[in-house]
Amino acid sequence: MVTGGIIMMFALIANAILSSLSQSETVGWIVIVFAGIFIIGFAYSWGPVVWVVCAEFFPLRSRGKANGLTTMSNWIMTTVVGACFPAAQEASLAGCFAFFSVIIFLGTNMVYFYQAETANKTILEIDEAYAKHEPKLVRKDW
Repeated sequence: MVTGGIIMMFALIANAILSSLSQSETVGWIVIVFAGIFIIGFAYSWGPVVWVVCAEFFPLRSRGKANGLTTMSNWIMTTVVGACFPAAQEASLAGCFAFFSVIIFLGTNMVYFYQAETANKTILEIDEAYAKHEPKLVRKDW
């Protein structure tokens, strides 16, 4: 998720800069290329992995209900972003790209510092990993 977040953030920063320039066909094609790079970063990281994280994040006892709440909040926020984006881009497309790059930067930092490594662990080991996880600047798990 961290590498995907970095790719998405830089693609959005590039699009924010390009969107603030005078528009031409060349700039349009470059924006499309960076949009594709964003999609690649999302498709292997934040797109699918978030669903796994939500399924593992909560203690076993409350995992079912909590996973339902995370799914609901994910879809509600996706709907809000989709509904607000047309008006926001009308105001400033470069501003939209910059705003979302900041949001991805914050989210990527949250994942880096607060997400416990759960690969190749049993359900009980995952619960223990979250219970004992402490944020560190340098992660040895990687």
